[in-house]
Amino acid sequence: MIQQYGSVFSLLILLWMKPNLAYGQESSDEVLQPQVTIEYRNVLHKDKSELLSANLAKVRASPWFNNRLPLSFGMILDGNFTASEGYYSPLLITYDLKTGLAVPAILFSDTLFSATRSLQLMAHELTHLMQAHLWPQSGSIENSWLREGLALMAEWMISTEQGYPGHNPALMEAFRFPETSLVAPLTPEQETYKDVRVRTAEYGHILQYFIYIYRLCGGKKLLEELLAPSSLKTGLALLDEALPLQHTGYAACANFHESFVAFSLARFHQGTAPEDYVYVTALESPIRESPVDLPPYSSTVYRRTPNQKCALHDWEWGTSRCIRIRER
Repeated sequence: MIQQYGSVFSLLILLWMKPNLAYGQESSDEVLQPQVTIEYRNVLHKDKSELLSANLAKVRASPWFNNRLPLSFGMILDGNFTASEGYYSPLLITYDLKTGLAVPAILFSDTLFSATRSLQLMAHELTHLMQAHLWPQSGSIENSWLREGLALMAEWMISTEQGYPGHNPALMEAFRFPETSLVAPLTPEQETYKDVRVRTAEYGHILQYFIYIYRLCGGKKLLEELLAPSSLKTGLALLDEALPLQHTGYAACANFHESFVAFSLARFHQGTAPEDYVYVTALESPIRESPVDLPPYSSTVYRRTPNQKCALHDWEWGTSRCIRIRER
């Protein structure tokens, strides 16, 4: 499955039990690199630890992390964990094999052994770990989509740094199914999270938006401000402050509202001007035969005849289409 970063009902048990007792029947541990403990649970591919070590070194050496990860942390690899590819929670801990002390941890499925996903998956989950370390308030529900946006961008940036410029498949799924909410809480408790297609498109929608504002509104400087803000604000209010800080001159960077409307139009227009496209290899989104119900902060395109007008507040697109954008 693509980008299924969910939760596990039994994770809390790790708070008070040693991992060897609390997680799985078959286990073995090792120090993968200095200050990083890796635990194998029900894993058949331990012989690939060299791949993990090499990818971990690449990720940690990226300027994105810049020595800002916790000094010591753990990675739990569980072959029986299928709820998602990877999972981070500030409640998840393991034990440093050298000191015996509790340290923050990330839980991975055996997707981490995939030659095509290992690097991206590490970059994604370690970004969650780093942001929680730098900005503890990032864990609030209104920041959940911002957290995922930064983690998805870390995948994109570090893959490019390492010569793997491919995109996350969720990126294209969001063009195929554009009517998802940009800001929906990405938690397993949400009804939409249970639908694999919707959840994948939600992650892709977030990645599209972050690529868009990354290009127009300050690049890595913008991401750094969202990673560990100088502001006390969160969610959309944080973006209202962060977007104009780099003074790029694009109208889309004035505030979140302007960025969302410009981005939503660009998803369909796919023009050539910087503000008029999202991704250079974007897919053409489907055109609905009539308007559809939209969740907050989403958009769709529907047909109209030359003699029809678009509904009030919708945007005309040529002579035969209308774009509907819903905010709140």
